[in-house]
Amino acid sequence: MEQRRNFQLGKVRSVEDRTVEAVISSEHPVRRFKGREVLVHTPEAIDLSRVPLPLIVAHDDRTLPVGVVEDVRLDGNQLRGVLRFSKSRDDIWQDVTDGILRNLSVGYTTQREEPSAKGEYRVTRWMPYECSLVAAGADPTAQIGRQLNTKKHSEKELRTMDINDIKKERKQAIDNMVILAKTENMTEDQQRSLQDLKDQIRRYDLQIEALEMADGEDRANSPGECRLEIHGGDNNRSVFGGEEYKRVYDRFLRYGRASLYADEIRALTIGNDASMGYIVPDEFERKMVQALQDNDIMRSLCKVISTASDRKIPIVTGNSTASWMSENGTYTPSDVTLDQKTLEAFKMGVLTLASEELAYDAGFNLADFLSENFGRVMGDLEEAAFINGDGSGKPTGIIVGAQVGVTAAGTSAVTTDELIDLVHSLKRPYRKRAVFLMSDDMLKLIRKLKDSDGRYLYEEALRADVPSTLLGRPVHISDNVPAPTAGNKAIAFGDFSYYWIADRQGRYFQELREKYADTGQIGYRANQRVDGKLILPEAVQVLQMAES
Repeated sequence: MEQRRNFQLGKVRSVEDRTVEAVISSEHPVRRFKGREVLVHTPEAIDLSRVPLPLIVAHDDRTLPVGVVEDVRLDGNQLRGVLRFSKSRDDIWQDVTDGILRNLSVGYTTQREEPSAKGEYRVTRWMPYECSLVAAGADPTAQIGRQLNTKKHSEKELRTMDINDIKKERKQAIDNMVILAKTENMTEDQQRSLQDLKDQIRRYDLQIEALEMADGEDRANSPGECRLEIHGGDNNRSVFGGEEYKRVYDRFLRYGRASLYADEIRALTIGNDASMGYIVPDEFERKMVQALQDNDIMRSLCKVISTASDRKIPIVTGNSTASWMSENGTYTPSDVTLDQKTLEAFKMGVLTLASEELAYDAGFNLADFLSENFGRVMGDLEEAAFINGDGSGKPTGIIVGAQVGVTAAGTSAVTTDELIDLVHSLKRPYRKRAVFLMSDDMLKLIRKLKDSDGRYLYEEALRADVPSTLLGRPVHISDNVPAPTAGNKAIAFGDFSYYWIADRQGRYFQELREKYADTGQIGYRANQRVDGKLILPEAVQVLQMAES
């Protein structure tokens, strides 16, 4: 079975010869699918018949080597060697001497294994066959530069130097992860390298957090990276509209939580329950809301509010009465009848899968794709509830809450007189802003109706931004309105501003990276809480088809 392990370069042996000392492998346990693997380092265990080993980049055996690994030898429980770089690869050699490229991964085949402790097994016969330059090493005990520098440092100086190096390595690992993820038809070795990079980024995060906790260093001064700073603990929406927040959020979408520093994660969750996900940036939410409006006719017709908790709305169901009276007459008392409607919060969510290649493509606007996709599918779902929802686990639809103004004589047809009766069943004050809402099937029937002069009742709009009209009032279409069949409420007519849509503040988002890793996909899920209710039932009347 082919495997690989990651280690780090040692000191430059000869600049003229372009040689570098390196640890190729050790007995440090490495997690594999079937447990922690330990490579036995004895002369009997290692087959060095393939030495000298080719030195390649990221296990890509389709390109020419950039060097060779010579003088491969056992040194205690480590396998060491000398890397000699090709003189035709000045770019790679320069990165090595500058300390940018430091990590190695050895490719090897296992020939004999035996179980050891629980969850661990020993490879007692194995053969290295190549060595690769990679972005990050898998061995957390390897220390960059400690064996190279004989100068005495204070504990704090050494710790500060190390944390900056780790941050540079972390950034380099993310960059290499992106490059590797864009590779078409990745080999098994390259897929394993990609997974190792993800694991290494997480280990870097743990190292950085531990070192910063120890010396209290302000990580906002991290070199080479503009960090996100959030002051105060209140949920300030101006924060979520900033460029820094958008930049951090885009990195979170593409590369996941592991690509963020701890303070950036805190910034994404300020004022919110982290278990709910991360609050979306203003621009993301704006595009999502626009997609909701484009796919939900009710949001353009109804009153939309934002609430932080359940909203109780008082309504008047019975008015006071006035009367004429003499100059010194007695006032006639009357009572005002009050009621209230409560707008709650029903949760809806959506899960979208995107390929890793799509997510890592910097030229693809992932945030726009997700916001528009979420808005579209959520818009379709909530429109159905706002129109015809039963109030059980979802909003109460306008048709459910409205009053029946007219019952048609037929089970699948309407007449001109019935439409006129529907208009006049609505009290006159509500007609000023009244509109029709019906299905496309009902519209098909109505378009055939004519008045006494032979003119069609339905008037097609001449401009795209002006709705068509019926009996002088705008007509809107939604296939979520029940079809004109027996017993259905097939037309709603009224002032839709009395239907209130309450968005509970905050739309939340989570990424599911590990769950779909075996299929090369990333899961993105969003949720929001919303309610809708007709506050004043008499403001909307419906036409109901006859029972069969």
